Amino acid sequence: MIYRDESAARKLANDAVAIGRKYSRMAYPNPLRTGCPGAETLKAMAKRDHQGDLEELLISHVVTCSPCFNEYAGYRRMTVALRGLQWAAAVVVITAATLAGTRLLYFRSPGQSPMPTAQKTGSAPVEAPAASAIATPEPPSRVEVNLALFSTMRGADSEKPQHEIQLPAKAVHVLFLLPTGMEPGEYAVRLMDASGAAKIERQVNVELSSGVASFALDLEFRPSEVGHGWRLMVRPPGLSWRTYPVVIG
Repeated sequence: MIYRDESAARKLANDAVAIGRKYSRMAYPNPLRTGCPGAETLKAMAKRDHQGDLEELLISHVVTCSPCFNEYAGYRRMTVALRGLQWAAAVVVITAATLAGTRLLYFRSPGQSPMPTAQKTGSAPVEAPAASAIATPEPPSRVEVNLALFSTMRGADSEKPQHEIQLPAKAVHVLFLLPTGMEPGEYAVRLMDASGAAKIERQVNVELSSGVASFALDLEFRPSEVGHGWRLMVRPPGLSWRTYPVVIG
């Protein structure tokens, strides 16, 4: 009930204002414009310019002079329309500034990739080394040696020329095939250089595959080790050493 009363009172007030405006436009003709203020005064009233006193604005005259009231009403409509345009322009400017600030913040965020050094300093960019320029270790060469094709060195025979095992001066993976009849098991192996020093000396597991016994060694020879006089020594379990001449390079 209270809301209905307030709504009705508001409607009555609006109707009274509308009637008052209509009445003021027509009820007080003043063709000679006797006592009327100037246009600047009416514009000041329309703009709500309160720098002057209320008496100077001649409010009582305007509401009882239809020509002044109509002129004032026209100035008032223009003022309201102009302020609306000003507010719209201000909203557009603020929105554009906000979007620009957001975009700038995005490009300066931590997730953004840094500017290349060449763009910051003006210097030429440093090129990454080509993939071909990066040194990669060469995989060992695979070599197969059939010891059945080489005669062994025994006593005085060591002074006679022998058919030598050829091994390259680099990293190699050598598969040694033993002569027919050799059994699988743990063999002792030595590789002696020309001075008689052992380059390797170890136990190897000999395995049997398709009736052939074999073992493998990973070896690496330097260019300074190239030459004759090397010896490969193999001893089966419970038997004597078998020696084979080797040449590196």
